[in-house]
Amino acid sequence: MDRRELEELDRFLATVGQTSLYAYYGVPEESDTSDVEAVIKKRRSWAQGQQSNPKFKVEALFLIKQNALIRKALTEEPEDYRAHTASSHAHRNVESFRVYIRGILSEGEFSPTVEKAVRNQGRELGLAEALVSQQIGEALAAAGLSRTTDDETTPPPSMIDFYEALQAEPTSTLEQLEQAYRVRYRWARNLNDLALSAEMLNGLDQAWTVLRDPARRARYDAQRERWSQSGGRRPDGSPGYTPGPTPQGQTAESVASGPFLDMPPPSLAHLPPMPVLPMPVPPMPVLPMPVLPAPVPPQSAAPPRPPPPPRSEPKPLDLSDLEPVRLRGPKLAMDVADTVVLRTGEPKVRHRLIVRNQGDGRMPGRVVADHDWLEIVKPQLDPNLLTQVVEVLVHADRMPRRTASAALTLITEHGERRTITFKVSRRSAVPKALAAGALLLLGFAALVASGVIHGPHTNDAVLTLLLDPPADQVFVNGLVVGNGGTVEYRATNPDAPIRIRVEADGFGAHDELVQLEGGRSIERRIQLELTDAMDWTPPAGATAVALDRTAAKVVQTHATALAACLPIRGAVDAHFKAMVDPTGIARNVELLEPADASPDDRRCIRRVFRTMRFGAVAGDYGEVDTLLRLTGGSP
Repeated sequence: MDRRELEELDRFLATVGQTSLYAYYGVPEESDTSDVEAVIKKRRSWAQGQQSNPKFKVEALFLIKQNALIRKALTEEPEDYRAHTASSHAHRNVESFRVYIRGILSEGEFSPTVEKAVRNQGRELGLAEALVSQQIGEALAAAGLSRTTDDETTPPPSMIDFYEALQAEPTSTLEQLEQAYRVRYRWARNLNDLALSAEMLNGLDQAWTVLRDPARRARYDAQRERWSQSGGRRPDGSPGYTPGPTPQGQTAESVASGPFLDMPPPSLAHLPPMPVLPMPVPPMPVLPMPVLPAPVPPQSAAPPRPPPPPRSEPKPLDLSDLEPVRLRGPKLAMDVADTVVLRTGEPKVRHRLIVRNQGDGRMPGRVVADHDWLEIVKPQLDPNLLTQVVEVLVHADRMPRRTASAALTLITEHGERRTITFKVSRRSAVPKALAAGALLLLGFAALVASGVIHGPHTNDAVLTLLLDPPADQVFVNGLVVGNGGTVEYRATNPDAPIRIRVEADGFGAHDELVQLEGGRSIERRIQLELTDAMDWTPPAGATAVALDRTAAKVVQTHATALAACLPIRGAVDAHFKAMVDPTGIARNVELLEPADASPDDRRCIRRVFRTMRFGAVAGDYGEVDTLLRLTGGSP
């Protein structure tokens, strides 16, 4: 895992008061991957329901948007994340120890008794003895104090050679020190021993913090010179610091030329301030501090040094205004209103909805309905398609009443939801046998009552509609009476005018008021105007599917209508290319041959193609490329 991802997780943990993702999810670091996956999924489900809760909004949005990053840390690259948490834990312990030492030194002395208590505190925090000595020496130097001795047998403090830690020369420039720091930091971070890695990283951070400041470096160089003159050894003869080896097979120069040098150095000065996290700290020992009279310097002593400037403490990271990280992912869109109104006299009606993915990445999901009379043909979304069709069968004969409503809901796995309400009205449908019997009984009753047989009833008016293109629905006074290319309507009360409305997808609706006459049949030809521009283009990244011979047969069935669009005599080869949307409707067509066709001819070709039905397309859209011999056209 890279540093940016680890810092993102650390900032989140600071907002929820946890030290690691393992602590946040309440699972041990040694848990099986399946157990970790289960708790991540459960917590994400909780986050889905808390997005609008102001108390948990930031936490919930992070869990949803950064679910992939969390899984990467806990299931895909757990070794890297555990090494990071171990290093961060050691770093926090060092910071706590530093604060503790500063509090002790504020009393103005550092006796052997106090040093013993400080070293015990360091051991309780799990810090190595060498690291404790280093922190004590640095704190004394920063405060301008020295140890006070109870007797002359107290050993002098040990000192870590920062130049040896960085494997650099004391005469190195600031740029050379920075380069050496980068090399050693990468080596220490890749150690298999996590405890040793944390210790080395803290030592390198301390060395770089001191040596990068010119004033502190000068003060340290002076102390180092005095330390070197004494032999640079502890009283027991051991060195004050033993630097780790250079990575096997590499020199400092070869490692320094690696690509990681483009990264900013991960020092304390360059990293964001460490969040103040709640962590158990052992109680600090209360030490009896003797009250001593202030020492009076002799007249020949040098004037007292001014107190060191106050050191700025790391400030807690304020995440109250943290904006959730927005990642571009799949986005659900539908080419339909929130309400679909259907009027039908048929027992079953087929309806199609177009679903689009207007974002990036896969979009798995499902489609559900809250009533059994609303049947979903394919309840699962294809996650790899940018555009797909959801086919719905409306079983009007199963509706409990003549008018009913049902909800169809699309739910994607990334959290989006869209609900479409179907409002369906069913015309009164009497079984044919029952209707015929009722008519016979009524006719027989009329004959018995009158005693005269008048022959067949001749006062009805019949309206026949010849429609181009075939209509999706034909309404008479607001009720559906049929569809297709020919629709017949019989009026038993011809004295009242009727209003007809003809609708076809892609064409303008036709409205007309018609006056019928009893005993007469009227035939009307209605041609609808094309409103679809037929210039549809597929979305970026859409997948095309070449339609097979079945598409060529569909075009062949419309050969007569296509020939009528062209001013030809005899026979001519026409070359067509078309784009078909997922529902099987042509939405773009181009006439390649004959090339001299006029704009009106091409407009007629578009109109004919708009009436074709090619069937559902498996991809985002289909392509039709066919050569057709046309005959019998008229100019």
